[in-house]
Amino acid sequence: NIFRADVPDPQQGQPRQAFPNAGGQTDDRGIYRAYGLPGGSYKVAVGDRQFAALTSSRGRRYYPETFHPDITDEAKAPIVELADGGEANGVDITVVRPLFGYSASGRFVDAKSGEPVPNVSFGLTMLSEKNEARGYVSIRGASTGTGLFQIDNLPPGTYAVSVLGGSDEYYGASESFTILDSDVADIEVKTRRGATLSGNVIVESTADRSIPAKMSRAQLQAYTWSEGNSVGVLRYSNINPDGSFQIGPLRAGTLSLSVGSQDRNAPPDFALLAIEHNGVDKSTGFQ
Repeated sequence: NIFRADVPDPQQGQPRQAFPNAGGQTDDRGIYRAYGLPGGSYKVAVGDRQFAALTSSRGRRYYPETFHPDITDEAKAPIVELADGGEANGVDITVVRPLFGYSASGRFVDAKSGEPVPNVSFGLTMLSEKNEARGYVSIRGASTGTGLFQIDNLPPGTYAVSVLGGSDEYYGASESFTILDSDVADIEVKTRRGATLSGNVIVESTADRSIPAKMSRAQLQAYTWSEGNSVGVLRYSNINPDGSFQIGPLRAGTLSLSVGSQDRNAPPDFALLAIEHNGVDKSTGFQ
């Protein structure tokens, strides 16, 4: 990872601006090369303090973020100066041995009854110091028959456990928790049964004979969020030939609808003009 030492991150106030072609893996000799960088002041590191859980939670060891030459405190890391069109050699990094992390465990329970909820697929959200979502990883497996779960090998950081986005019936997330230098237990994830939204899509200019084909390629997107929860949920629904749709489960909160294409790489054929519910305009979202 290569960061601009002279361009602070607007959120952290630290040199965290990385370049897309300046990261990656070393070769089988441990040698790396970054190219296409403009002249400037840089800090070079291996490891990722923000997203280490993406690999460690899948059973792989992780390297603590270490800067050239062997510094784990970013503030003390020396700066590498690079002139326009120049080259910096010998920017070596000595890392400590790879580490195994800590475990986070708890239980999924029904928010109303308090009873355990079995067989829940779930994921892990990585949070920033400001409790904002920085990344998400789905965890292989599900909760036990008594709603218990455990995630192993997590590096220090702040996290939240949530029901996996594709679950068919429940939604819910834990309060954020922080791992410092020990395991964290007794995490409670309160789950709720999601609501279902249904309706009809009405297309203007229905004399266009290509409308049915275009409708078959379209997809509704429902995004729900709530105050105090840093993780929103996006659901998708195809549109039936008659224009009807049903989408869910949806968690409580504010919901907004948009229209896209089933092919994520293709532009949408339609644009939403208005959303109505019982004759009331809900284009800006509804509860």
